[in-house]
Amino acid sequence: MDVVIQVDDAFLTGKGLTRGGCLPCDLQDAELLVDEAKKACGTDISLRPGGSAANVARMMARLGGSVAVKFVGSCGDDDMGEAYRKSMEAEGVCAEGVVATDSYDTGRCVCLVEELNGERTMRSFLGASSALDASAVASAAPGITMCHLEGYALWRDGLTAACAKAAIENAGRPCVLSLDLASHELVTRRFDELRQVLDGGHFDVIFCNEEEALALDACLSGSDAGVDDDDDGDDLDRDAAIMRALDYLSASCSTFANVSLGARGCLVASQRHGVQSTFIEGITVRHVVDTVGCGDAYAAGVLWALAQGAHPVCAARIGQACGAATASSVGATVMDDGGLQMLQWTVDAYLAQGGSLLQPSTTL
Repeated sequence: MDVVIQVDDAFLTGKGLTRGGCLPCDLQDAELLVDEAKKACGTDISLRPGGSAANVARMMARLGGSVAVKFVGSCGDDDMGEAYRKSMEAEGVCAEGVVATDSYDTGRCVCLVEELNGERTMRSFLGASSALDASAVASAAPGITMCHLEGYALWRDGLTAACAKAAIENAGRPCVLSLDLASHELVTRRFDELRQVLDGGHFDVIFCNEEEALALDACLSGSDAGVDDDDDGDDLDRDAAIMRALDYLSASCSTFANVSLGARGCLVASQRHGVQSTFIEGITVRHVVDTVGCGDAYAAGVLWALAQGAHPVCAARIGQACGAATASSVGATVMDDGGLQMLQWTVDAYLAQGGSLLQPSTTL
């Protein structure tokens, strides 16, 4: 469950938090952080169903069409866990793969959202998700054609590779595997685990954002460069680092590699479709409420489109529409009518162009 609270720059600076990232924490630290933010900033909290992979599942289900969505996860045997499962089902996601355990509380993520720009900084209590293993993926895999794994699983040794193997071996048909890199802190602290997974050739689709790309390039080059909170680095150096990271990711997967650049847009590449480092301009959002779940919404739009045979450029544009719609709502779910209308209009526009998603489009 996401615990969303607005904060100011002074609070983040005072706590020494690197903006835009996400690190695990224990339940006591999560609750303390919420209390401190409420006292310092005088704002209320908002509870929303969250979790990276769950956000992806809900957005894919919302897009509808021929895509049926299952979610595999673990929650506590508590009221919050029950509410979470019911919320997933209500949004069209099959939640039979959500296992309840009485050994842990339901996990939650503290989302600190900056008032001026909607940027989010997160700390996650993993809770019951710590009980998840590859057997849950194996049980849900028969008949699937696509499996998306969230990068936060990389905090646990061997889990990501085991889940990927379980999906491939139990799907019973060709299965596209997708991975996001989760956060720049994870890339830096779990680089050896991440590189082993990427170099293993498990994945067809890989998502990362600008900060994760910079961290990845720094790790690959063995340098101390990476995310600079003051953003005083040379733009040309940053761009070159991002391009090197994209080249590495593209070499590690066959179908779709991505670096999201926030409101500016994204960079995509695809070996299979012959797409080399293509920049796609972002969609302007008139009023950004917060950016919680925007990356997950983008991934959902891309995967939804790819599942229907879309060209990678079209898939990226639909992903951008999903991310933009999410930015207009509190939390990771598109809640308001304006966001829903923008999302539906954009997706319909691409579907209507030539009657197909199979070719790239340059207009909206």
